[in-house]
Amino acid sequence: MKGKLAWGWVVGLGVLAWALPGPAMVPYVLELRPEQLEAQGVDLAREVGVLSEVQALDGKRAIANARLATQLAPNRFEPWVILAQLYLRQDDLKQATNALQEAYKIAPDNPGILFTLGSLALRQDNYPQALRYLQAGLAIKPDNVEGLFNLGNTYLKLNQYPQAIAQYEKAIAQDKKFWPAINNIGLVNFEMGDRESARRHWQASVKIDPKAAEPMLAIAVLYYTQGQKQKGIQMAEEALKIDRRYGKIPFLIENLWGAKLIAATKPLLAEPSLKRFLTD
Repeated sequence: MKGKLAWGWVVGLGVLAWALPGPAMVPYVLELRPEQLEAQGVDLAREVGVLSEVQALDGKRAIANARLATQLAPNRFEPWVILAQLYLRQDDLKQATNALQEAYKIAPDNPGILFTLGSLALRQDNYPQALRYLQAGLAIKPDNVEGLFNLGNTYLKLNQYPQAIAQYEKAIAQDKKFWPAINNIGLVNFEMGDRESARRHWQASVKIDPKAAEPMLAIAVLYYTQGQKQKGIQMAEEALKIDRRYGKIPFLIENLWGAKLIAATKPLLAEPSLKRFLTD
């Protein structure tokens, strides 16, 4: 056979069309029906999700491929969810929210989408929207631990303490070892002036997870403010050895530490012996 093969490529679909060269020959291009395009889009999105999980794709390329998947399957929510996940990995909350809202238009009764939108709204301080999405998700799936926890967090940010505790207790009823909810009840207790109850909840959290830096640091603050300064410093050192981020006040605020607890924490973190944990 003389001559070279003439190749054509249908971009993004993985379909190869070719023909031998000749005066009356034209490449054959496979025509795909809309449902086939949609299936290709969903498959592409899933492949992008898997490859990005194992870091086989860089962020920009993964997002570009996921966007292509949303164009091939604009009426399927899966590609939009995967696109949102990729934006979240880059901490682009705005773009992640936009992608998830497209998924929500397609699947408004999907609790996973509702819970994630609620979490994103909470992180962006949009508390009314967080309440709306989280409550809608819990109306469909009332036993979802993360949904209950984030609803409690939203009430905590709104200073609606009884409502926050109620949601945390519901989360704990579903998973007795879910220490973040137990820890956050301690945060609420402290702001309400009940330090002994705060201590019990933080100690219960550490009992569940001895490497939980947050409740460990909170207990250290209690020791320090009650005059047991050396014990407080020692426990703070243990907490910061586990996770230095908790030595940063903005990080504590991000993790829902209230004004009273922050004020009590600042003198402890100002101790000279803790400075080595607070430098990058």
